[in-house]
Amino acid sequence: GAVAPCSGHGTCSDGSTGSGLCTCDEGYYGQDCGQSCPGVPSNVCSSHGVCITTATTGSCTCEASETAGYWGSLDCSECAAGHYGSGCTSCPACQDGTCNEGLTGNGQCTCDSGVYGTLCEHACP
Repeated sequence: GAVAPCSGHGTCSDGSTGSGLCTCDEGYYGQDCGQSCPGVPSNVCSSHGVCITTATTGSCTCEASETAGYWGSLDCSECAAGHYGSGCTSCPACQDGTCNEGLTGNGQCTCDSGVYGTLCEHACP
């Protein structure tokens, strides 16, 4: 039997006037459409981004907005730096400390030594 052209993930320009080139389905790339973006086909870019493909590469561009959240990593499965919680919300501006960030973070500031306050904004006397 015939093998599925374009790895079953695209359309081949076939026939007597065809070019023999594949036009890949969304999320797939490569000469034979045999490579895919992270999470294809069921969970493209962890549902927090879009797959951008060229003839030779496929990568996720992650969402970055107050409404959709600020996502990062190759497959958009983690919060971008400086963001926290299941919605990857922006961390507060911790002055002399660091934000508890990441998917499991709570957005609270952890103060450096010698400072206190919700935003680590006060120096100890």
